[in-house]
Amino acid sequence: MNGYKKSFKFLIKSILDFILPNKCLLCSNFSDNLVCENCLHAVDFKLELVDLESPYFEAVYSLTEYKNHIKTILKHIKFNGYKSLSEVLSAKIMAVSNLLSLDINVVTAIPIHKSRLKKRGFNQVEVLFAPLLTNTKPCLKRTKNTPPLFNLAKEQREKILCEAFEVNPETEIKDKNILLLDDICTSGSTLNEAARILKNHGANKLYALTLCYVKSHAK
Repeated sequence: MNGYKKSFKFLIKSILDFILPNKCLLCSNFSDNLVCENCLHAVDFKLELVDLESPYFEAVYSLTEYKNHIKTILKHIKFNGYKSLSEVLSAKIMAVSNLLSLDINVVTAIPIHKSRLKKRGFNQVEVLFAPLLTNTKPCLKRTKNTPPLFNLAKEQREKILCEAFEVNPETEIKDKNILLLDDICTSGSTLNEAARILKNHGANKLYALTLCYVKSHAK
């Protein structure tokens, strides 16, 4: 029944979006896009090194702090089905991520569980970083449908995420330098668990790039 309610909700939203003038989701001013140019320019994108305690990564980078506009945008993408917002951000993400100068053989995204993929319809990380993932197969599969982790302590996150990933047997990662992509770096538990699995299967150097980070991990 809940599935029908959500489908009906999205249908009504789509009809209203078609009939009514477009407004920016952030400031409510009229806009040709879901987020107006002023609000988009207000997001401070720059390449930053994240101070993440990890035995697996050579370095972890992020593009902006998880606050204000970007926080609202990500919530709309992940919980309200606004896939097009990921596409709007993609150009800005690429402009900054191109500043990375790393010896990378493979680029892959943190996967979401198949049940969540079915419900949402897309993996937001893959859409956000689509230009970096052209013609690449995902190296990892999500084996556990983990609950939302944002409000949990680091120890709880690590326990829930244990064995949450497995390597895709169709990919070659042995001795490869891999760039791992995700949307948010909070405690780093998700990145670390994914990296642990990759290292255990022979990956060489690992790097991570996320759209945003929680400030406690800024360097």
